Amino acid sequence: MTLMNEGNTGILKEMSKLLKEIEIQKAGLNKLSAEIQESMDKFKVEIKENMSNFRTETNKGMNNSQNSMSEEFQQLNIKVDKLQTDMLTEMKKINDKIAEQNSLLSIKLFGK
Repeated sequence: MTLMNEGNTGILKEMSKLLKEIEIQKAGLNKLSAEIQESMDKFKVEIKENMSNFRTETNKGMNNSQNSMSEEFQQLNIKVDKLQTDMLTEMKKINDKIAEQNSLLSIKLFGK
C-alpha cells in the first residue's frame, strides 16, 4: 500500500507540474492571442482610415478637376465673348467703310 501511495503521490506531483506548465503555456497563448487581436484591431482601423483618406483624396481630386475644368470653361467663355465682341466691332467698322464708300461712289456717279 505504501508503495502504491508513494507511486500515486509521485504521479500526482508530476501531473501537478504538468498542469502548472500547461497553465503557464495557456497564459502565454492568451497573451499572444490578445496581442494578435490588438494588432488586428489596429490594422482594421488603419485600413478604414486609409480607405477614408483615399475616398477623401479621390473626391478632392475630382472636385479640383471639376473646379479646374469649370474655371477653364469660364475663361474660354470669356475669350469667346471677347472674340465675338471684337468681331462685331470689326464688322461694324467694315460696314461703316462700305457705307462711306457707297456714299462717295454715289456722289461721284450721281453728283449727290
